[in-house]
Amino acid sequence: MSASDDQNSGKRAPSRQQRERVLQPGTLPLARLVATIFDYAERESPVLLERLGGKSQRASGDLDGLVAGLGKAIRDRDPEIRIAAVHTLGRLGQESKAYSGDITAAADAAVTALSAALTDSDSGVREAVLASLSSYPSMATPALVDRMSRAAEDPEPRVRRASIAALRAFGAQFPLPVVAALVRVIAAPGTKDDELVQMAIEGLVDCGQDAASETVDTLAVVVRDDRIAAGIRVTACNVLGWLGPDAQPACDSLAAVATGAGATEVRLAAAQALIRVADLDWLALRVTQADHQRDLLSLLRQLGPQATEARRALQDQWKAQPASSSPLAATLPAPAVADATAERLVAMESALARIEKGIKASQAASPEKQRYTVNEVADLTKLSEWTVRQACNKSRIKAEKGPDGQWRIPREELVKIQNEGLPK
Repeated sequence: MSASDDQNSGKRAPSRQQRERVLQPGTLPLARLVATIFDYAERESPVLLERLGGKSQRASGDLDGLVAGLGKAIRDRDPEIRIAAVHTLGRLGQESKAYSGDITAAADAAVTALSAALTDSDSGVREAVLASLSSYPSMATPALVDRMSRAAEDPEPRVRRASIAALRAFGAQFPLPVVAALVRVIAAPGTKDDELVQMAIEGLVDCGQDAASETVDTLAVVVRDDRIAAGIRVTACNVLGWLGPDAQPACDSLAAVATGAGATEVRLAAAQALIRVADLDWLALRVTQADHQRDLLSLLRQLGPQATEARRALQDQWKAQPASSSPLAATLPAPAVADATAERLVAMESALARIEKGIKASQAASPEKQRYTVNEVADLTKLSEWTVRQACNKSRIKAEKGPDGQWRIPREELVKIQNEGLPK
């Protein structure tokens, strides 16, 4: 068919550029990915699009150049441009999941640019950075998790909550570092942000049962502390119930709360957790006072079918043994209010010690990274980022720049700095 015949049929012949893309496997998907991100950048801010080279760059397929441009825009003087650039990098992380090619270098550059903006002076930028980082769970490192966890102490509530949401996204990838960060939030003395603490407790589930089981002591203290909001204590009970037998060290606390004189919703949650965590024979022998037995059976009755089997088993055992006059409160003393904060700190320190031991063991068993960012080297060597960057600029250490224009330091150089310090 001739060109004229094609025109007469009402169909436009493909351009040479379109034919070349079809003939080159993989070119079209990458070009489409880049075009999608340019379209998103235009919707976020026409000014940002111009910063990236305008619509003429849309069909370039240059992903590394696009990421480098967005990394530069994150440092723009206008906070609205910075936020738009951060959102666009977050969108790249989401869209890239559907792309089959290898874009590791571009994703690494995006995470590096976002990480550097965690300390931006504008709270809106910091909040957007945390949300966008959650789009790159496979690119996280323990050092990045640590930097993100510091945002949980940000003066702005929205940033603090964005920090917990972002940490939860990395829970499956780095469960122990994330649990350590969440424990610090849960056990922080004097915190008044109930929503933040509740988010942190809920986030333990995202880290898996093995990692979350290290927090049983901390959660047990939270459950017993009646100064803490009822909703937080209920959430702590729910997580202990989810842990099942792994939460057995919290049984005494759950039993004391379930048979105590606290809020009904907390007592119900404690009873529900108790029958999932405790051995029923232990529970039957532990709860010896008649009125405590009646209280617990009443709670189990309110829980409905899920607790029917446990309620009947306990009833049968208590009928077969004489009731004791020894009150449960005598065997399960509740902490004094004045000591509750100190107990939370002790539980936190114990949990963090176990978690740190687990982190070291997992690092010893996992393959080492071959290249590190300036931020990571600064964290691992306790040097300032400025010092490390200047050493790279002056060739005092061997380093090379990635596609985003940021330095990458080989592992052997990191080890040398750790052992000998920065070269003169």
